Order: sequence, then structure tokens, then C-alpha cells
Amino acid sequence: MVMTHSAEQVANQANVIKTKVSTWPRFTRCHNIDNSLVIWLDLDINESNPDTTAATNKLQHIVNTVKIFNDTNACIDFLTNAENKIIFMVISNDISEWFVPLIEQLTSLHSIYILQNQETQVHLSIGDHKKVKGIFTNIDTICISLKLNIHQSINDYTSFSILPSVDSTQSVKFDELDQSFMYSQLLKEIIVDIQYDEKAKLDFVNFCRGQCLGNNIRLNILNQFESNYESNSPVWWYTKEPFVYTVLNQALRKLDIEMIIMMGFFIHDLHRQIEQIYAQRNPTNKMIIYRGQGISNDEFEKLRKNIDGLLSFNNFLSTSIDQDVSLAFGSSARDDPNLTGVLFRIEIDPSISIVPFAQLDDISFYSNFEREILFSMHTIFRISSVMEIENRLWQIDLKLTDNNNEQLKLVTECIRNEIGDGTGWVRMAGLLLKMGKFDQASTIYNTLLKAIPNNTQNELQTSIPAILNNTAVVHVSLGAYETAHSFYEGILEIFEEILPSDHPLLASIYNNIGAVYISLDNFTTALSYFQKSCEIAQKSLRENEQELLKIYHNIGHVYRKLGDYPTALLYYEKALEIDQRTLPPFHPYLATTYFSIAEAHELMTNYASALAFSEKTLEIEQRILPPFHPSLSSTYIIIGEKALEIQEKSLPSNHPDRVVALNNIGEVYRSMGDHTTALSYYMKALDIQEQASSSGSLRMSNTYKHIADVYSSMKDYENSLSYYEKALEIKRTLLPPFHLDMAAIYVDLGGLYQSMENYTDALSYYQKALEIQEKLLEPDHAHLAITYNDIGLVYQLMEDYSCALSYYQKTLEIQVKRLSPDHPHLSATYHNLGDLSFFMKDYTTALSYYEKALEIKYKSLLPNHPSLAVIYNNMGQVYRMMEDYSNALSKFEKRLDIQLTFLQPDDSDIATTYETIGLVHQSMKNYSLALSYCKKAFEIQEKHVPSDDPELLELKETINTLESLEKD
Repeated sequence: MVMTHSAEQVANQANVIKTKVSTWPRFTRCHNIDNSLVIWLDLDINESNPDTTAATNKLQHIVNTVKIFNDTNACIDFLTNAENKIIFMVISNDISEWFVPLIEQLTSLHSIYILQNQETQVHLSIGDHKKVKGIFTNIDTICISLKLNIHQSINDYTSFSILPSVDSTQSVKFDELDQSFMYSQLLKEIIVDIQYDEKAKLDFVNFCRGQCLGNNIRLNILNQFESNYESNSPVWWYTKEPFVYTVLNQALRKLDIEMIIMMGFFIHDLHRQIEQIYAQRNPTNKMIIYRGQGISNDEFEKLRKNIDGLLSFNNFLSTSIDQDVSLAFGSSARDDPNLTGVLFRIEIDPSISIVPFAQLDDISFYSNFEREILFSMHTIFRISSVMEIENRLWQIDLKLTDNNNEQLKLVTECIRNEIGDGTGWVRMAGLLLKMGKFDQASTIYNTLLKAIPNNTQNELQTSIPAILNNTAVVHVSLGAYETAHSFYEGILEIFEEILPSDHPLLASIYNNIGAVYISLDNFTTALSYFQKSCEIAQKSLRENEQELLKIYHNIGHVYRKLGDYPTALLYYEKALEIDQRTLPPFHPYLATTYFSIAEAHELMTNYASALAFSEKTLEIEQRILPPFHPSLSSTYIIIGEKALEIQEKSLPSNHPDRVVALNNIGEVYRSMGDHTTALSYYMKALDIQEQASSSGSLRMSNTYKHIADVYSSMKDYENSLSYYEKALEIKRTLLPPFHLDMAAIYVDLGGLYQSMENYTDALSYYQKALEIQEKLLEPDHAHLAITYNDIGLVYQLMEDYSCALSYYQKTLEIQVKRLSPDHPHLSATYHNLGDLSFFMKDYTTALSYYEKALEIKYKSLLPNHPSLAVIYNNMGQVYRMMEDYSNALSKFEKRLDIQLTFLQPDDSDIATTYETIGLVHQSMKNYSLALSYCKKAFEIQEKHVPSDDPELLELKETINTLESLEKD
């Protein structure tokens, strides 16, 4: 009762919310309703000639676009630059002999038709050119052949989804599973449930008119379609007009959501007619039907390996009772070397499957020409067998089934439930959100919002809360965080007045507002909203478990942002416990939680655990997400180019996530030492930000920081300082003085000045960072340990060993408290304390610290790891200063053993160790051994340094001294 009354109030105030939102995302992509086109090349053609106009009109009845050329160079330029087109080419015979070999290898060129002039003969041998479909004396015969070949090409480009059998899944890589299997099923369910009106048809017709300007033939057909649509059946239109058949199947093949939605009214009507015909005829006998087509060689191999798997065609499927007709289609596909010819032999048993289909006898425009049987989109078949008929022509036996994979059923049902109830359009927008189609979802939600005040349908009214909430979710997904925040505040203002304080919807809104505050870097406020949300959700745990797991996940995200990784991991694991208890094993929420746990482990340097959870994430995402879903790009960051490819196809050009991907790719290259390439990616990210509204944002300051980091690695300290200062300027403008991001940039500047040996300024910036961290962080926070260590190192470089020791001890105090006894960070601190004690001539203490560092490294590293060589060297130097030459020699020899396993024999570092061992032997009066090692050192060093190098001359002098001592 409360919700019914609330819906009316919300409806009255929907426009109030809309006035608070400055911009609504709108479709910006330009569609091409037909990617087939005809190119006509004739050097003597006259476009104004009535015969040419008449011929062009005949071609335009079949394809929307006809391009006429009388210049070969211009024609070749067009051919080579055409993208995502299927080109059919008409060539006059007088140039065919030399022009056909020039172009026939172009992949976009489907077929060639030679138009013979009466005055000249054709000298081209057709048998040598498979794309040449014949020599024709008039345009009418070309049109007949062209229409058949376009029909063939649409057949050949028919897409399908494969789901391996349960038994075979273990041997199939998850990235070979086709995620569209599930989403196309849900899409079909929603489309056929929507109630369309006359405006839907009018919108489609008007859109097509815009695409067909200049093609009077098509415009006339569209006028007929608009005026006479109801006078004929959907099947009649589908089989009569090439543009309907072509546009619809192209959209379904590409999963072009916008075009599918635009043709939803026709999909709905065609599907319902198929159901109606099936119910009227009520077939009871078994049937064998056929379909012939070409499929790509890669797709064929995938299909051939999945006997007993499920196959779903993603469009309306035409089949025939006539085996010969179908076999002809399959056989002719072999003309293209990239295709394998296939004859599908399909068994239908109405007693087993109730999937509807329609025999089109006396119904289609062409009556019973092909004895056609039509199936709706996403009809499922089981693959029974595959056998070769002849070279590159195969028969694939299918059985019509309404069975499905059980795991997929569970995930599909979960997503169906999450999309929720409501009108078909409400559910459509929810599905698009799940698929990562944010722009399209936004357009539908915008339309629904406009309809709310004028719509009294109870079903739409009860969906208002979900519409409003999900509209804000779209803004978040598109990176419009300020807009989302404004929208949520408007929603909250209304709902807090009309709903009980513990209503589950408020928990969802508080949670979503908190998520926006995370994106705006306001973590304290975010946490307060999550806590409100959590209190509501925990009161009715059973009903709100799904909301609670989202809240736990978001709280974990806040703690991760605050640098408290153990607490973050604790909340992620709480979310995981609910995930595993309530969701099927391949649900998207599980992937999200696994990814967050992986990130937390990575930040805690638990790399083995991080990798394990990343692999679990990818396993799910590759199985259940569409191939270009934005979430995949986050997991694919390890191969960043893949992430960028996904985002280029799924996000606006200035979307913040594209900047994230570019920055992450740059980070990968920087970690590989390829600073030039890293810099190019960072600069691309900066270019997007400078052109977008994010100019001067915190994300832009982060890009400045990445660029500064690269310049620092390249030892270009002047440029590095310039970009760090740009980053600092933005942060000072947008952040309060005591913010952790301010501390981070101060640390970076401290490190840069340290590299420039400007220790005074380095110390100043480190201390500014420390002041912020000590104010905001717990006394034992990991970031404090790092900053204490940095300050200690600067004091050590300034030879203020007493202050350095104080800060190193503070570092150690935190690490001993927070880290496991064998953590690598502890080893590094013990090493630093050992170095400092050595400089302070406290050799016993130095040895103690080095031994602790060594003990930790022994547990985590191989016995010949290079870092062990460093500790052995330092310990050897301590023993040498203590005149314990026997122990010194032992450590230096261990260093040498390790160096010989990973360095070249003539490396200068090995020469240094030889010299050091030689000097120890000299101190032990082992002059012969000392001379041997020093000579080895000299032989290597003279290859690396000039003959007058002071150290080389000193080593030569040592050798002379040893030679004298040996003689004595």
C-alpha cells in the first residue's frame, strides 16, 4: 500500500529530479542499415544517361548504395579504404582483363560481375578467378545473380553461439565459450514481451529514410512498408523485401543493440506469427530439414570440436525441406578460401521438443519456391555429428532441442531475477546495464522518465523507483559522477519523505550514493553512507543478502582506497561468503568479488593469492560476459592492449575508464623499462583529459604524476619536476591540505629531489608527507613505515646517522607489529639498519641485522638469487673491517658463486669481487692467491675502462706489489 501511494508522489516529482541533471547521454553512433554495396566501374559511363539511371535503380532495389566510377585510381582508393563493407563489383569487360587480378585479393570484395559491351569481347578466363560470377550482357541478368549472391553472403555471415556439452567443458577453454548464448536469449524474451505501438514502426521507417536519401527505389519501398504494414503478414515482408531481411539479420548477427531495439516491433510480430503458425498446424511427425551456408574456417573448427554441444543461431533461421537447394548454397561457399561449406541436416521431433517453427507454404512472398521453414531467433539445436562430404564441404547433423546447459540456466535465471519485473522496456534497460551497454540503457531510461507523469499504467508506476535508481547507475557507469550525485540526492530527498526509514530501497540508494562518493575521492562520506545502508540491510538479512554483499564490497573498497588493505580484504571476504552461498558458480558478482580480493592481495604483496583470484575472475568473465563488456578490460589490464580494445568499442572516446586503461598500459611498459612507449600512452591519456571535462581533475593530476614518474626513471629530472608540480597544483586546488593524496605527491617530490642529490628539499617534502600521514593514519599504518624509511635514508645520505637510526627504528617497529616475521619488507629494513650500523662503525650490530635480513631472504628466494649476493658482500666488508679475514673470505666467495650463475664471466661486478677476494688474501698473506685474483680482475676491467683509468692504475700497482711480495 505504501509503495502504491509512493509511486504517485514520485511520478509527480520525476521532472523535479530531471531539472537537476544537466546532460542526458544520447546515442551518438551512426548506423549503416546495409553494409553491402555495389561498385560499378566503367571508363565510359555517363551517369546522366537514362539507361544508366534505369540500371542504377534496378541495383538500388537490391542494395541501398551504388557507387559509380569512371576512373580506376579513384575506384581503387575507395576499395582499399572501405571498412566493414561487403562489396559486389560490376566491371565493364574492356578493362576486366587487367583490373580483376589487381583487386580480387581484397577481403572486402565478395564477387565480380563482368558487363559485356556488344562491341568488345571478353578475354578474361573466368575459371582462373573464383570471385568472378560470370559475364553478363545486361544489368537485369546481373541483378538476378546479385540477389542470389547477396542472399548467400547473408547466409554465410549468419552468426551462431556454441555451448559445449557438460562432459566436454573441462577440455574447452573458457574464452572459447560464446557469452551471447545467454544474452541473446534474454534479449529475445524481453523483445517479444514488449507491447509496441504505431510510433515504433514510424521511428524505424524514418530512421531508414535518413539512410536511404538519394535512393528513390528504397524510399518508395519504405513508403509502402509504412502504409501497408498491417495489410500483409510479417513473414510476407521478411521474405519479400531485401532491406527488411538484410537489416534485421545484420543487426542480430552483430548484436547491434540499438538497431535490434529499433526493429523490436518487427521481431515481436515475426516471432508471434511463427508461434501462431506452429500452433495452428500443430505438427506431430518427425521431419528432416536442411540449411546450406558457408562459415569461417575458425568457427567451423570450433563447431567440429563440440559434438553433443548446443548450437544457437543468433538470427531468424531459414531452412528448407529441399536438400538440393540447401546443398547448392553450402557448396558455393567454397569459392571463398576463408569459408568452409556446410550442409546442416536438422532433425525435428515434435514429441521431444516444443520449439515453434513455421512452414511458409503459401505464406511467404515467394510462396513455396524454396519450401522454406523459418525458426525464430535463438532457437537451440544439439550437435549430433560432423562428417565430410567432399573437400571443404561438410554435413553437420543437428537435433532441435529445448534443453539447455544447467549452469547457464542458473546464471540466466539469476540475471533474469536481477533485471526484475516491470514493463518490457524497464527490463530491456536493466538487461542493457548488465551487458555494459550504458548509452543505450540511458536512452531508454530517459524515455521512461519522460513518460512517467503521463502514464497511469500500474506496471510502469511500480517500476519508478528502479527506473530512477538505475538511471543514476547509468551515469556512474558512464563516468558522469557529478551528474549521478545530483540525481541520487534528488531521489533520496523524495524517498526519505515517503518511505519508512528501514525500507530496503533506501539501503540500495545509500549504497549507490556511497559508491559515487568513492569515485569523487570523498572516502569518509562514502563510508558513512555505506554504514547507513548496512544497518538497514542487516535488519532483514534474508531479504537483503544481495544488497548486503554489495555493501560489504563497497566498504572494502573504501578501506582499500585508505590504504588499510587487511580490513579491505576482511570485507571482501564477507562479500565472498554471501556470493558463494547464494549465487551460482559463474555469476558476475562472484567475478567482481574475486577481482577485488586479487587487488587486495596484490597490494599486500601476496602475489600468489593475487594471481589465483585474478584467474578465477577471468574464468567467470570470459564465460558469462559479452566479449566487449567493460568489466573484462579491468581483468585484462595484465595485457593492457586488450583492455583498450574493449573500451574503444564499448565506451565514449573521452570516458574516464579509457584514461585508466591507457595509464595502466603505460605502467606495464614502464615496469618493463620501455620508458618511451610508456610515455606515449600517458600522453594519449593526458590528451583525452585535456579535451574532456576532466581537465584540472584529480584523475588528470594522476596522469601528470605518471608522466613525472617516467621522466624520473629516464633521469630527466627537469621534466619530471615540472609534471610533479602540475600534479601538486591540481591537488592543492581540489583537496584539503591534510589529504592522503597530498602526502603521496609530497613523497614523490621527496624521492625526485633525493635522486637529484638535493637532500635538503627531499627531506622537506618527506616531512610534509609525514605530517599529513601522522594526522590521518593509525600510528602503525604501512604508509608511515615507508615514509619513516625514506626520511631515514635521506639522513643517512646526509651522514646524520643518529637521526637516520631513529627513523629506521620507527619503520622496524611498525613492520614487526604488522607484518609476518619473514616478510620481504622486514628484510629490506634489517638490511638498511645493517648498512647504517656499518657506517657508524658498530660492526657487531651491523652483522646482527645482516644475518636477520639473510635469514628472511633464505626462506623466500632461491639460493643463487642476486639480492643474496649483495648481503654476502656487505657482511664480507664488515668481517674485513673487523679483521676477521676467514669469515670475510667465505662471504665474498659466496657472493662470487652467485654472480657467476647470473652474470657474464667478464662482467665488471665480477671483476670487483675478484679484486676484493684478492685483497683479503693479501691481508692473510696468501700472496699467490691474491695475485691470481687481482690478475683476473685486471683482465676483465681493462676491457671496460680506458688504460689511464685511476682505479685500473691502482689495481695494476697492487698487482706489481703482490708480484714483489711473492718473490720475497
